[in-house]
Amino acid sequence: ERYIVYLCHSNLTCAGWGDRQHGIFSAYLLSLVTNRTFKVDMQSPCPLSKLYHPRLLNWKINQTEFEGLSSTHLYALNDRRFRESVKIIDFDEEYPQDVVYLTTNYDYFYNIKANPIYKNIFRQK
Repeated sequence: ERYIVYLCHSNLTCAGWGDRQHGIFSAYLLSLVTNRTFKVDMQSPCPLSKLYHPRLLNWKINQTEFEGLSSTHLYALNDRRFRESVKIIDFDEEYPQDVVYLTTNYDYFYNIKANPIYKNIFRQK
């Protein structure tokens, strides 16, 4: 199993609440088009689970589920270059790790939708 995890901890700059919602949404979209499991690890300014509880999708992290898995962290806050790259890259080819942690404040919907690799997925869902 492979994962995309929206990551926001106190040692990272994550921007404001609205920006975090953009980031969570973008991570979720990437999980859909890459067929990865979506998770959220937001601990700052408080754990997200104090405000929201999973309903249809369990986005909470069980720390042991990532043991032994390869990972990378994409820190893409205000990163226009990464946002533009989402239009053309094969995400899984570019980031083959089992777990991709993503910190971003952009909404990637139109960029993902413009990517020829993922266009058909948007028609299906």
